[in-house]
Amino acid sequence: MIDINLLEKLNAPTAQQRLDNLKAILADIDFPPTVPQYINNHIHTTYSFSPYSPTAAVWFARAAGLCTCGLMDHDSIAGAEEFLAAAEAAKQLADLIGGKGKIAVIAHDQTSKSGTDRRDGFLEWMEGNAPDIEVVDVQYGDGDQLKSTDAAKAIIAANPDLAGMYGTNEGSAIGVVNAVKELNLKGKLTIVGFDSGKAQIDAIKDGTMAGAVTQNPVGIGYETVKAAVAAAKGESVDKVIDTGFYWYDAENIDSDEIKPNLYE
Repeated sequence: MIDINLLEKLNAPTAQQRLDNLKAILADIDFPPTVPQYINNHIHTTYSFSPYSPTAAVWFARAAGLCTCGLMDHDSIAGAEEFLAAAEAAKQLADLIGGKGKIAVIAHDQTSKSGTDRRDGFLEWMEGNAPDIEVVDVQYGDGDQLKSTDAAKAIIAANPDLAGMYGTNEGSAIGVVNAVKELNLKGKLTIVGFDSGKAQIDAIKDGTMAGAVTQNPVGIGYETVKAAVAAAKGESVDKVIDTGFYWYDAENIDSDEIKPNLYE
């Protein structure tokens, strides 16, 4: 049973308040011993979608007897990797449309770090590297395919000479794909996306979509376990471990490097 009053203190508005509250709480607490086999290296906090702040997550992990825990928040290193991955999507789209023309973005939201980094990384690369490409609109579909389809169709209707579109996650990208199919624009409008999923993989294979950026889940899993083992042994662990990302398209989608990192 979670102590709501305790959780509220550990979820205080600022990091300093949370840490001060934690120090006060620790003064009157004796934790049970840790259990060597109790390890959880996939913990989310309020920096993703969990109701627990990082302070609260650490508290409850220790109270449960965990000897090692690790955060897997979407912006655990301030979103640097996603920002760079989005820039890769921008570069690919710019190359695909010949470095000129009008494009638009369907983003999944404008509040999460994932949403803003995948949007801003793309937009900033275009602004700094593609002077002949005009971003005519950015719309938000909440990662919902139907909302994203409607948003994409509205942008296309307002910009019949649109050359390309970028979807910032699976739902956003498939919304664009659906719009292009419904409007019979396959081969006339270039689509790039982010993440994977069966519908996105199929769209790339059938030529509706040019390609997408994927994270490196195999590398994330490997490096997480490697770091956890090192930490459990008392060894030093790098503060930031960059697991990278990949661009995939019809040419490399079934390669040994890409295929294991895609999900359906």
